[in-house]
Amino acid sequence: MGLRSSEVRYRQILESAKAGIWILDGATGEILDVNPYLLERLGYDRSEMVGHHSWERIVIPDVATQKARLQTLRDIGYPCEADVVMHTRSGSVVAIEAISNLYSINQRQYIQATCATSRSESGSRTRSARSRRWSRSGASPADATMIAETFPRMITVAVELAPDLPLIKADPNQLHQALLNLCVNARDAMDQGGRLTLRSELLSGPELKRRFSEVEAAQYVGITVADSGTGMDAAVQERIFEPFFTTKGLGAGSGLGLPVVYGIVNAHRGFLKLESEAGQGTTVRLFLPAAEGAEKPEKPLPAAVPRGGSETILLVEDEDLLLDSVKTILQSEGYTVLPAHDGVEAVELFRAHRKDIHVVLSDLELPRLGGWEAFLQMREIDPDVKMILASGYVDPGRQGELVGAGVQAVIGKPYTADGLLIKLRQVLGAWKKRP
Repeated sequence: MGLRSSEVRYRQILESAKAGIWILDGATGEILDVNPYLLERLGYDRSEMVGHHSWERIVIPDVATQKARLQTLRDIGYPCEADVVMHTRSGSVVAIEAISNLYSINQRQYIQATCATSRSESGSRTRSARSRRWSRSGASPADATMIAETFPRMITVAVELAPDLPLIKADPNQLHQALLNLCVNARDAMDQGGRLTLRSELLSGPELKRRFSEVEAAQYVGITVADSGTGMDAAVQERIFEPFFTTKGLGAGSGLGLPVVYGIVNAHRGFLKLESEAGQGTTVRLFLPAAEGAEKPEKPLPAAVPRGGSETILLVEDEDLLLDSVKTILQSEGYTVLPAHDGVEAVELFRAHRKDIHVVLSDLELPRLGGWEAFLQMREIDPDVKMILASGYVDPGRQGELVGAGVQAVIGKPYTADGLLIKLRQVLGAWKKRP
């Protein structure tokens, strides 16, 4: 019964995950399984992928490159690749942000690759440059505000952030994803309420080397996410970083959170420490090398800038958690929000409610119909449509093309609550209350 239950859980997680996932044979690279989300993005049937190597299809046609990736994964266990170029069945090119890990079951090695995001070819050409940019130093007050406003009121969010921390040389999208995964795990462990603590600090390399022998950098930024929830016993902790392992019931979670966090931290030459006890809560600490000689963080936007409004916003985002979080923030500031999960649904909503919608806030990369393509169709319905496109990175030249073609603004992801609200007011103009 235990084995069958595990198989059912595995299948349910694989098929419902809102990220592309494929399972490969660790020795040969043969595709053993692939989930519907990735099949839809690439335009293949399952039978055309399973049982073949990726280089036998046009997905990743470069045999040498793909075999080199497999060897790298065997060597370091948790590679995080910012710009894996993949080909769809139709011949178009997308760039995938892939987090992979290698694990063993019954002396056989498996590779589980999770494709976190995908972009068009125009975005992929500049993605490698973005991955080398300095990231802000961990959790920020804006992060805490977003979490506090979107988590249940019975959870208290405490923020203990050290001032003037150095920047981290890291991919901001991946760092944001890691923090969000940890906070969601903490929330799910406190279904009766509790306390979530976000903490940041600066540690010296020699101090940290007493805990982790592989420490190399002179300084590390420590990020702590602690909860007062159900905690974990020793048996669960031994398996918590296994792909698809979860303590949640079917339909209650993806089981992808901690393996993804571990992969991101390892890819950035950092370290992770988990401490937990059944009934006593869980503390996860990330240690990421501080960048040497990096520019100082940008000063926060002034709080005096108007943030709220009473207009109606068509919000388009395919990640459910982000959609719900942004929707809650906008509604708390007085806006009316019409949510959509893809470009097709967004165009249908715009057609039905175009007289009520003041602005469209859409992710650039969406299932079925992208944000740019959706904007073009909306412009045919109403030439005066106002559109804000959100994306992890857009080349400045491409951004100029989008704005020149009628898009009002492009905002980088991950964005802060303050940054988004101020951008909305800049596009919408002065706030005039409804009579």
